[in-house]
Amino acid sequence: MSDWYGWSGNVLEVDLDREKAFVREMDRDVARRFVGGAGYNAKVLYDRVGPDVRPLEPDNVICFGNGPLSGSLAPSSSRFTVTSKSPVTGIFGDSNSGGHWGPELHNAGFDHIFVQGRADKPVYLWIDDHDVELRDASDLWGCDTWETTEAIQEELGDDSVRVISIGQAGENLVKFACVISDMHRAAGRTGMGAVMGSKNLKAIAVRGTKGVQVADPSSFLEACNELEEAVISHPNYETVSTLGTTILQRIIDDAGLGGYRHYQGGSWPEWVEECGGQTLLEKYIVSHKGCYGCPASCSRYYHVKEGDYQTRGGGPEYENVAAFGAELGNMNLASILKCNTLANKYGLDTMHTGHSIAVAMHLYQEGLLSDELVGDVSLEWGNPDSIVRLLEMTAFRKGFGDKLAEGVSELASLAGDTEREVVVETKGMRGSLGDIRSHYPWALNQCTATRGMDHLKGLSAAYPTQEVAKKAADTEIDGEPEGVEVFLGKDTFHVVWSQNRHTVVDSLGLCKYEGIVMNPQRLKNFRDLLSSATGINYSLKDLYTAGERIYNLERAFNIREGIRKKDDYPPKRFFKEPIPDGPAKGAKLDKQKYTKVLEEYYEIRGWRTKDGVPSKDKLDELGLKEVARDIYA
Repeated sequence: MSDWYGWSGNVLEVDLDREKAFVREMDRDVARRFVGGAGYNAKVLYDRVGPDVRPLEPDNVICFGNGPLSGSLAPSSSRFTVTSKSPVTGIFGDSNSGGHWGPELHNAGFDHIFVQGRADKPVYLWIDDHDVELRDASDLWGCDTWETTEAIQEELGDDSVRVISIGQAGENLVKFACVISDMHRAAGRTGMGAVMGSKNLKAIAVRGTKGVQVADPSSFLEACNELEEAVISHPNYETVSTLGTTILQRIIDDAGLGGYRHYQGGSWPEWVEECGGQTLLEKYIVSHKGCYGCPASCSRYYHVKEGDYQTRGGGPEYENVAAFGAELGNMNLASILKCNTLANKYGLDTMHTGHSIAVAMHLYQEGLLSDELVGDVSLEWGNPDSIVRLLEMTAFRKGFGDKLAEGVSELASLAGDTEREVVVETKGMRGSLGDIRSHYPWALNQCTATRGMDHLKGLSAAYPTQEVAKKAADTEIDGEPEGVEVFLGKDTFHVVWSQNRHTVVDSLGLCKYEGIVMNPQRLKNFRDLLSSATGINYSLKDLYTAGERIYNLERAFNIREGIRKKDDYPPKRFFKEPIPDGPAKGAKLDKQKYTKVLEEYYEIRGWRTKDGVPSKDKLDELGLKEVARDIYA
């Protein structure tokens, strides 16, 4: 639609019950207020999926969303978001991914795809610019994501077609199954692959040739150049380009926050030496690759040519290495890479898969899982053969893998750990393996996240002191202090600020790493990009408020599902067990102090301190009057 800039102005509605697809125009007011990507997805999910709908029922909707900058010339504009009610947690779920699929969809002329219903047989969606078709995928059912991608490209006669798909884990409704694109880019968290599987939707293939139109090309290009210069001039640019997120392994271990063997150890320097980013680079990395438009190109390809775990693939990220290594006591780097490859092929969230295995090992260690239940597979720490086998059993729901596939909450109940004395999760999900017991803002950040315990809905750990956080905020507001001045002086202001800001980035279609960590301009640069792309004159306050509005809407979705204050606390172990060794030895959280910072956080957010429900005044202030009516009816 020619009078749209930035956004294409088109959304694709797919009704799998009738196996029909149709195009409609994007809602301009929703686009302006919720930006796009994660924000627009959240609004659609809230409006269409109520508490009476279960995650794997046909009436659940799954949303695939681009931001208005996705696929443009903006650096690191590769990201798309998948949103649905989560099979892992039963509440709001979304997952963000890079690569090239999202930009291809935007270049085909679509901002979002909304899928509801369930097809009678397996299907895949084929989008060739505005030609849309549902095709039979019966022959693809049972294929892994690599086989699926190659088969669809061969059928369409074009190996440049971009494909997202599920593997056997999604077909088998493993609750933490994920969506894979470009063979190794994952929309990993919250079980979006299981939702696709429940709908018999095997894949979405896209070819786009339309491009992204911007309102003010000259100003947009200037803003793009500013962001790229900020990234490549950052002091960590070279290291990030070389090691990717595995740069974090040594940083986290040096702080004593490694979370080893399911949070039974804080420091393990030998593991970092054997399995760290530098060792990975020297032994197995064969090339580097970036997502669409990325100046850092932190993604890599690895190849294990010898031994018991020969494999090749893309990645891995820090959390992937930690999930199959540190958390499981596994010192064998080749086996970790093997697990990463298999997870990408089968379509498994690496973090939740490793965590489920770790929980099982810890419950077994405590005598809470019987040999009869576990079967003939070992649950001893650090056994690489068993780890690979358990992963495969999970994807195919074989033997004990069928229990692992249900997630850690069900595993805890099965073992009788109903009070969660062993299991580490909040709202059914584990966040970063980096331990939160020594840092209250980081604990608060993860445990108040809207999709369950999570490290990517904010990055307050990057601002460990009030002084550092205030300096960052001062840089960001840059003459427009109305965006965040209410938080200055509060111990937890930067948690709220960081969560809102991350929500903006996910809605724009930018990468968090290059878009936040390596961009000192932050919201000012994002505002300039968005305003020049769309032709709408956003202020910093407009953009910051959009992030706050989206975060409150996601919270309201969860409130409607029954989430309250009690669900925003860290795992019980983190109040009872101190970190046992390393630089952070002895650190643990105090429940009374955590309650104090949690209630301060609620006050800053405008939520009721007694239960964490957004106040009617706050919802009205954010233009969410219909949400206020739902909650306060």
